[in-house]
Amino acid sequence: MISSQKILEHELKTISKLQERIDFLNKKSNSLSYYRLAVIIAGVIFSFIGFNYANTWTGLGILLIAFIIFGILATIHSRVIFSINKVNKFIKLKQVRIARINLDWNSMPQWKKEDRDSHHPFEIDLDITGNYSLLRLLNNTFSKEGFEKLKNLLLYPLTDYKELINRQNIIRELIPFDSFREKLFLRFSYLKQNEFEGTSLLNWLKQDSHTRISPFAFILYCLISVFNITFFILAYNDIFPSVWVIGYLSILILYGSQEKKMKKIIGPSELIFDEYLKLAKILELISKTNLKDSPDLKNYLQIFHDENENPVHINKKINALINLLSFRENAIFRFLINSVLPYDIYLSIQLAKQKEILKNYLPAWLDKLYDFEMLNSLAEFGYINPEYTFPVILNNNSVNQNKTSYFTSKEISHPLIPYENRISNDFSLTKQNEIIIITGSNMSGKSTFLKTIGINLCLAFSGAPVAAKKFETSIFRIHTCIKITDDLNEGLSYFYAEVKRLKAIYDAISETNTVPLFFLIDEIFKGTNNRERLIGSTEYIKSLIGKNGCGMISTHDLELVNLGKEFDIITNMHFKEHIVEDKMVFDYKLNEGPCPTTNALRIMKLGGLNIEV
Repeated sequence: MISSQKILEHELKTISKLQERIDFLNKKSNSLSYYRLAVIIAGVIFSFIGFNYANTWTGLGILLIAFIIFGILATIHSRVIFSINKVNKFIKLKQVRIARINLDWNSMPQWKKEDRDSHHPFEIDLDITGNYSLLRLLNNTFSKEGFEKLKNLLLYPLTDYKELINRQNIIRELIPFDSFREKLFLRFSYLKQNEFEGTSLLNWLKQDSHTRISPFAFILYCLISVFNITFFILAYNDIFPSVWVIGYLSILILYGSQEKKMKKIIGPSELIFDEYLKLAKILELISKTNLKDSPDLKNYLQIFHDENENPVHINKKINALINLLSFRENAIFRFLINSVLPYDIYLSIQLAKQKEILKNYLPAWLDKLYDFEMLNSLAEFGYINPEYTFPVILNNNSVNQNKTSYFTSKEISHPLIPYENRISNDFSLTKQNEIIIITGSNMSGKSTFLKTIGINLCLAFSGAPVAAKKFETSIFRIHTCIKITDDLNEGLSYFYAEVKRLKAIYDAISETNTVPLFFLIDEIFKGTNNRERLIGSTEYIKSLIGKNGCGMISTHDLELVNLGKEFDIITNMHFKEHIVEDKMVFDYKLNEGPCPTTNALRIMKLGGLNIEV
């Protein structure tokens, strides 16, 4: 199986080749700049010679040839510059992929600072959002709506078994399409990152939808045009008087009567359709991609493969109209063409027609595209982490028939910790409503382990692969109490904020008409004194027994391990340290049973405090 290290080496080699391509194109660009200058100078000199030593036609001929050669060189040069920009964007995409593999946060796209919800069940505790977060690591979306979909998926994971399995299958099939994803991301890069808002396109579709050019006006314009051309030719050959002037005045009146409507249609269309065509290139790429060997993905993207009204078919018509619109930028051309033909009226009718067609298809296309952005982000995550595995999701209905909430994992680790620093553990719970009490020394890894389980559950219920060699689970809701801080906005102390958080977990696990809860509680009631903490912790843990869920609680109160003797569904586990040459060494490995050691006094001593151990 390919490893992330192999992918990393491949990306670095590709960047090296792309850089060589950039160097070649830069040299070519510089040469073309000199050639263009040389053509200008040569054209001026030789046309001057032609005008003065031959004749006017010779001078004009030389000047025309110089202009043609200059135009050809300018066209080639613009293509070279476009290629340079394209390759630079491609290199940037490769660098971002490398940054995600290495968890190099400084080289990833910047995080757009947003408010985080301190009342969310796990958003802050599990680092789902924020500067060093799962969302930032995963995010390969380029639209605001796609970003919000990805964010909401992580914050509100799926609990429907069929939907979850279907999404997992689509992501699994998407992972091998790395070349397609690169082309997709490259085309996305031509849109403003996280600023492209499809809502602006949808709002445009709704605006002035009642504005129409009457077909009668178009037919009348055509008839008058035929009249004008016919009688202009007759008048030119002195066969008939110049009555075409009357027809021309009629055209001016007719054009003026429709001008306000045409401006309403053509004006916004020039800007909106130009932006739409950038989006259209993305839709066309999806439409043209062969998905015959990926049945779930093909079915998911069926909306882009309709034989009659797919994006490719519609975009050809719009692209042709945009080309016609571009000619209107020349005022002289616009005046002359509309004097003879119903150019603007025809464009207005066709643009309004395409707008109506888009109104029927674009909302669904955009919604699917936003969802596809989200799934591509998860597929890219799976591609750059081939060591990860797709979790086996168990149907809660079948699980509950056996009266068992199930979770098991092998070599599970935290995806936000670099590979070289990552420690994996095996962990399972198989009893109905099992509660794990984790004890251990300070800095031994209790908090990180809770986050490891939580963040991988979040990935699993989003349809993504997880950082584990094996991962099987029934479907759970997730609720945590890990990073508690004073809430100054609500005037809450640390302890009362913790109490409210634990009450929320109790309320959630007491719900019986939904999927079970998986709770993660770190250092329970650490905001109060030893005596009351022990009493409160004991009673709180007892209150969770038999409720709709299971989970883990870490604590420094070794007395809590005695609950394992009283209740069969409570299991003790621990982390510990080793003393090597008077230094504490942590292996961050999970062990069965209560912790046999403590280390607070030793940490105080090693930290420079005058403490006798």
